[in-house]
Amino acid sequence: MTMLQRDIRDLANIADVTAVPRLLSVVAARAGGLLNFADLSRSVALPQTTLKRYFALLEGTLLVQLLRPGREIWANGSFRLRRFT
Repeated sequence: MTMLQRDIRDLANIADVTAVPRLLSVVAARAGGLLNFADLSRSVALPQTTLKRYFALLEGTLLVQLLRPGREIWANGSFRLRRFT
């Protein structure tokens, strides 16, 4: 068991720590894309509720960072999406 697995298990009281490295590898392969919890849930074989809880834990430990969409602004007669981090 790695130090990361022990820390996550201790922080969140997670029984199946083997799912977390698998989740991290799948998320890393999809970096920069849109996050679809339903699709990700099927890929890592975890229920969506568990997946969302794990994601909150990974965000809290700064292992992942979600970039949320910005706001739409009017520019040159059309809408454009800007990203703010």
